[in-house]
Amino acid sequence: MSESIVTRRPDATINGTLLELVEKTEALTALLISRHGICLGQAGEVANLNATALAALVAGMFSAT
Repeated sequence: MSESIVTRRPDATINGTLLELVEKTEALTALLISRHGICLGQAGEVANLNATALAALVAGMFSAT
């Protein structure tokens, strides 16, 4: 049976869960983006990242396919 990368805890926040994902996967950044292009959460190296613009671009890309 496979092991889950991110555990679900009742007290976890979206950003906290994304931070756990970044740490366990050694990713640089994790974003949670709604299908409407709204950035719901972010973690990792996001200082030089325009998450709002990226979220809009990703939503537009998925809606075009």
